[in-house]
Amino acid sequence: MPSPIPPESAATGSSGDEPSGEDRSTDEALRWAQSLREARAEVCSSISDGRVSLDRVLQRRSDPLLGPVHLLCVLEAVPGARKVDTRRALASLGLPERVPISSLSDDQVALISTEFTGVGDRG
Repeated sequence: MPSPIPPESAATGSSGDEPSGEDRSTDEALRWAQSLREARAEVCSSISDGRVSLDRVLQRRSDPLLGPVHLLCVLEAVPGARKVDTRRALASLGLPERVPISSLSDDQVALISTEFTGVGDRG
């Protein structure tokens, strides 16, 4: 009895040597997602290690790899930042936790910078 699932080359209409357009799109999306995860990890590590300041990251928010990183992730990487305090501060500023830093206005960046300057020095 023949298999109800056609072989991959028959399903994609190719000889199997070259990926289909859909496969290429998927591969590109996976590479983009991986590069975003790596950028997020690097920026958070750089902030927590003190190699880069919060202000510097927020200034670079238009960078295609940094822009999609959520504000909460960046703020929680600040040395001395505590999760609950960070979330409360965002709520008091009227900012959602999961906002990408690329969507922040200059005024919002100024508020965040003021609120989170010297976080590690607080109780």
